[in-house]
Amino acid sequence: MTTNSRNALALLAAVGAGVVIGILIAPEKGSDLREKVRGSANDLADELLAALGKRKNDVAEKASELKGRAEAKLGQWKEDAEDGVQSLKRKAESHLS
Repeated sequence: MTTNSRNALALLAAVGAGVVIGILIAPEKGSDLREKVRGSANDLADELLAALGKRKNDVAEKASELKGRAEAKLGQWKEDAEDGVQSLKRKAESHLS
């Protein structure tokens, strides 16, 4: 399990424990309390989705960067290979002449 997964699981467990404690000690009507819990859960879900969206953007940005670096490296290897082939051709031609 990754660090991020453990942190998310710990956060959800803490929120769950907070909700249970809040329900047990709340002096409010049940319907009011349920509305507050629903609102808090929606806020938490929005925060988690925003964090995941940011993470997704970070991953996409890193993948794009790595793709560019790989393409540059492959281009360099191709040039090196073509130079090597040309060098071998020149050597072969000089030995055949």
